[in-house]
Amino acid sequence: MVPRDPLENTVRKTHYSMVRNTARLLPALTTTPLLLLVLFAPPAKGQPLILKSATQTVSLSGTWRAISTSSEALPPDSAKWVEVTLPMDKAAIKRVYRSSHLWLSREIRLPENTPPGSRLGIAFVPFAAAVEAFANGQPMGTVGKMPPNEPNVPFFLPRAFAVPPEATRAGRFTLTLRVWQIPTFKVLGTNSPVGRGLFLVGPLEEIRVVVAKRSGHSMGMAQMRLVFLMILFGAGAVLFLWLFLRRREQTELLPFAVICLSVVLIGLLSLLAFMEILDLMVAIRLMPAAGLLHLLALPEFLSRLLLSRPPGKVLRGFQVYSLASMLPIMVVGPYFETSLVLIFPLLITASYIGIGLWVIALAFRGNREARTIAVGVFAVVVVDLYTTLRPATLFPVGWIGWLLLLFAMAASIAQRVVRSRDELDASHRAAIRFVPKGFLHTLGRERLQEVTYGEARQQVMTVLFSDIRGFTTLSERLGPEETFAFLNGYLGHMQPLIHEHRGFVASYLGDGIMALFPETADDAVAACVAMASALRAHGGELEAKAGAPVAAGMGLHTGPLMLGTIGGLERMDCTVIGDTVNLASRVESLTKRYGAALLLTGETVSALKDPAMWNLREVDRVQVKGKDLPVTLYEVLDALPTIHRDTRLASSDLFSQGVDAYRQGRFPEAEMLFARLTDSDPGDGAAQTLRDRCAELVEAPPVDWEGVTRLHEK
Repeated sequence: MVPRDPLENTVRKTHYSMVRNTARLLPALTTTPLLLLVLFAPPAKGQPLILKSATQTVSLSGTWRAISTSSEALPPDSAKWVEVTLPMDKAAIKRVYRSSHLWLSREIRLPENTPPGSRLGIAFVPFAAAVEAFANGQPMGTVGKMPPNEPNVPFFLPRAFAVPPEATRAGRFTLTLRVWQIPTFKVLGTNSPVGRGLFLVGPLEEIRVVVAKRSGHSMGMAQMRLVFLMILFGAGAVLFLWLFLRRREQTELLPFAVICLSVVLIGLLSLLAFMEILDLMVAIRLMPAAGLLHLLALPEFLSRLLLSRPPGKVLRGFQVYSLASMLPIMVVGPYFETSLVLIFPLLITASYIGIGLWVIALAFRGNREARTIAVGVFAVVVVDLYTTLRPATLFPVGWIGWLLLLFAMAASIAQRVVRSRDELDASHRAAIRFVPKGFLHTLGRERLQEVTYGEARQQVMTVLFSDIRGFTTLSERLGPEETFAFLNGYLGHMQPLIHEHRGFVASYLGDGIMALFPETADDAVAACVAMASALRAHGGELEAKAGAPVAAGMGLHTGPLMLGTIGGLERMDCTVIGDTVNLASRVESLTKRYGAALLLTGETVSALKDPAMWNLREVDRVQVKGKDLPVTLYEVLDALPTIHRDTRLASSDLFSQGVDAYRQGRFPEAEMLFARLTDSDPGDGAAQTLRDRCAELVEAPPVDWEGVTRLHEK
């Protein structure tokens, strides 16, 4: 039966502490990724070490014989061995260390019930050193890679060695370890990993089962975590690179994609080194390169996001400093034989603190994105402090701080995007007050930015022209300021009515309005009737501003037109062109001639769903200047005050008789009929106009009369 794994908690804690340090996102720390800070209580001092059970976890802490020499051969007993207690304090390190190689020796006594010649095994818990193990002077194997022939490469997973059977026949054997450490650790004293590690002694097969179990568990957990992080940040890199390609104006997206990519590279190097696919020394040299990519992109990101410009002198200095600091680390790696190996990470950490203070200063100045990033910086500081004080955590919480920082950066980008979108929406809402939304919809666009130069579309619409009577005289009397106040009051009442009836104002023409109704002609007629009613309802208010009665004429015509953009690349405008527009303008000008509030053309009447819904009377057939075909004009009596509408409805038959006589050239008869109308309703402008025209034609009858009035003026 396989015994319960005695390394269950110890290996897990040690392993997670190791991986946490090797995979830190802070690139400067890659020079010391294997620093193990797990503390274990040492057993009672004294030699030999007596094992009490068949399978036992033993601490390296305790009393050992030690000697420091650069020789690869096992020192003889006659050498100057000294007694040391692991872990060694500074005084002991200063006394013992003479080179990077430390030999340790200790007698191991097996349990009394251990059969002579038993096949025993030893498994070492990983710690930050390469180790070569001997039993009674016989080599058992090496974990990691031992300098000087190869760079020092510590190991990440438990390793099992077979103790030679002849070494255990006496019930005891001498365990000797040759340990290589980064020389800088000698300066730190208590940070030396020697004496803080563990080893497991027991039957060989059981030891191998335990090691296989723990290795598989550790590999699976590490792979899952690193792969998850790589997928997460890889997706972020791809996403923000894609966003940058779509929105080149948001320059902060590219450096953030680079930051995410650097995290992916660090995670990939950590995973490959942990799985021993990639030499750890190669990973240690490449991790600072990936970290340097991060350090160079970070100022670009912060400046472009928070200040909307490239980095200034301070952040450029940070980039230069990072480059100067990281290059020596990338070149010398763990071979650097001075304490500068650890000074460099401290300097880089100081740089992070400095840039964090820079971000916090911007946050206090009211920069909203800086506040979000400052939260991430604070999270990094808190998590780093926690991992320093509580290093033996079962989960590598050091990643959490950097995850939170990168999430804070992503959130700040989201804030920037939302703020930019809000500003864009505000600009769009402001622009849409100058460019009608109906114009965009007609072109099949939702936003003003989508409209291209020279874009146009042909469509059948009803065009409205409206004009205030006697505006020139009125504006001369009011003056500029009062004129603008009057116009804004008048147009403020008219424009909503056009919008309510599914039309839109294409242009304001001083005192006039040009509006388009893309849906139906009924919308246009209903809007005009509502406008006439509103003008009467607000007549008192407008007359008070104008100092005189206010009246308006409106003309409608339906037909095809071209709607699009005109102008140059730097200055464009939206407009409508075509005969339909010109004729609608002519019809509006004829309202003055016929004294009508609203005139329609025959094309508009034909476009009505049910002309009988409106009180219409045919006024005349005219041929405007520049046109070959005559146009039939209809007056909409619904646009008149109720009393005038009812009066003209009552006399509509008489008016129709007069129009028929006029068309057929019976001018005396027509004049008499129109005279009867004007006598009973002096305000009937159309009857008065036709009466005067008939009188002229009676005096000078036309030769080729076709019932069409030819106008020689616009």
